[in-house]
Amino acid sequence: MNILCCRKAQASRFSLFGRAPETFAPGPRPNALRLEYEGRIPEKAVAKNAPVYPGMLLARHPEPDRGDLHCPLAGVISDADAQGALIAVGQPAPADANPEIPVTAPVNLDALGSEDLARALKELGIHTGLLTCPCDTLIINALNPDPGVLWAGAMLTAQADVLTAGVSLLRRLTPATNIILAIGQDTPAELADLDVRPVPDVYPSSLDPLVIKAVTGKERPIGVCAVGLHEIWKLGRVARTGLPVTETVLTLNGVNYLVPLGTMARDLLGHAQIALADGDALIFNGPLRGIAQNRPEVGVNSQTYGICVIRSDEAPPLAGDAPCIACGECVQICPARIQPDMLSRYAELEKDDTCRALHIEACLDCGLCTYVCLARRPVLQYLRLARRRMSA
Repeated sequence: MNILCCRKAQASRFSLFGRAPETFAPGPRPNALRLEYEGRIPEKAVAKNAPVYPGMLLARHPEPDRGDLHCPLAGVISDADAQGALIAVGQPAPADANPEIPVTAPVNLDALGSEDLARALKELGIHTGLLTCPCDTLIINALNPDPGVLWAGAMLTAQADVLTAGVSLLRRLTPATNIILAIGQDTPAELADLDVRPVPDVYPSSLDPLVIKAVTGKERPIGVCAVGLHEIWKLGRVARTGLPVTETVLTLNGVNYLVPLGTMARDLLGHAQIALADGDALIFNGPLRGIAQNRPEVGVNSQTYGICVIRSDEAPPLAGDAPCIACGECVQICPARIQPDMLSRYAELEKDDTCRALHIEACLDCGLCTYVCLARRPVLQYLRLARRRMSA
């Protein structure tokens, strides 16, 4: 997948790193994990110096469609706060702890009805919201979600059996009577006898609303939902083992990795022999709509599908918050046909009612507006801030 070209931008900067690998490389062997709760409520047993084991429940999410958090590896909690826990992997347990490491028993998902199945999957770490959304047609988005992310092709080949198990379990969850697999135009793939539809593999066509439009020919059609291939893979892992989600798949520097949740960015960067310099930006997920991290000790979570580093000399430096120069580049490139320039100004001034009147909810969160901004304004971040205020 390549980035959408525009007049003022060099598309090659965000093009893929080359031909996508068809396998997953072994990641680092972490000696520490940093697991964030992300709105979950930690269990009472999660405290400093407490021993942990693979599959151990660490925190529950209060929302019924958001997955709980489980420990990937055995070790001891070396630190814990309101945001998460730091686990020393392989460290011996305190002398007064049980010397035997408990074994997490697999859940027999085959014996569960639809409601019990959704509840069990939530407890196993699966976000069930999109998998159970009321719809007639469910589209599996099998395109790489961002420039520089390569794992979709590897999943469809090397992990086809896992995806097949995920689709089988998906059929028991979704009310949809029609499930479609959307793939890139140059990605030959078949999966579980699904109806396969090719979609242009030029960013931002991998965004769910644009995939839905490419498949159905309609914008925001009623009764149609989309779910990412990453979620189907996690569902398949749980379906095959009956055990909690404790790993994620991500791309770093053109290589796909399968790593435990909580693996720190510093360990992944060191494993890939990538050194951070002053002024470099460390971003989780894609370069256009990912989340910048303020330290390399942050750990990956189940929604992390990529890590990228933007060097300090690859983009002009930010010199404060520059005003919009009304060039119109963001308006021309916006796939949602809204006005990011005006919306970012109103968001900056906290005029949320005006943002709503200008249809800020139609934003696809693609990040192209920020990429083409000649004034170097954080346009996407302003829009995200306004939407967060409005939702709260």
